[in-house]
Amino acid sequence: MFISVKSYALFNIKMLLKDKIPLLWSIALPVITFFMNYRSVTNEWELAYWWVYIVVCSYVYGVGVYALQLKEYGSLKTIFSINNSPWAFFLGNLLTQIMFSFISVNLLNLIVVILLPLSFLRLFLYSFITIIACLPVAFFSYNLTLIKKVHANTINSIFTMLIFGLFILLNTNIELNKYNPLSILSNVLIEHKNMDVFKYVTFSIFLVFISMYSIVKFEPISNERR
Repeated sequence: MFISVKSYALFNIKMLLKDKIPLLWSIALPVITFFMNYRSVTNEWELAYWWVYIVVCSYVYGVGVYALQLKEYGSLKTIFSINNSPWAFFLGNLLTQIMFSFISVNLLNLIVVILLPLSFLRLFLYSFITIIACLPVAFFSYNLTLIKKVHANTINSIFTMLIFGLFILLNTNIELNKYNPLSILSNVLIEHKNMDVFKYVTFSIFLVFISMYSIVKFEPISNERR
């Protein structure tokens, strides 16, 4: 199975290298907003707001939406006829996005240390923790593949508007941020209170568990193509 996961990951990396727009887009908005707010950043953990946005985007678009697009386009028919392993396909996508997130957040970290007297080692460590903490998002996003009769481009557009709106809300003090998933996760990382961490870990395990159904039941061909 490891060989299959590695093969899927290498395939996805080659696709990412051909299309540099996702990398530029995932880093462009955080960099712009960081330049607007960097004077208010006083320690490494406060970068969590930007890291969480980058990683969540990578996981949602690179795991859930990406699988839905390939399924809709019929790109997986040949691959799954050779190796019908839904778990290998999922883990390959996940591994790719972990590496993609790692590159993206550290590009931001390099900009941060140029502008602020912060430790790159701490930024490196804390951003890696963020990548791991956001893993349940990747699992949960895979439930998108269960959606019937909705085009991948429609889902992509909806999530683009939703995540963009949630990220913009982070820069405000309105009451709505209490229900903003990006804000909630960022605050768990920044404050790392024991009870909040425990609640998040418990909820994350639940998300991963219920999302396993979408992995096991993943079909490489959409109903429309059938």
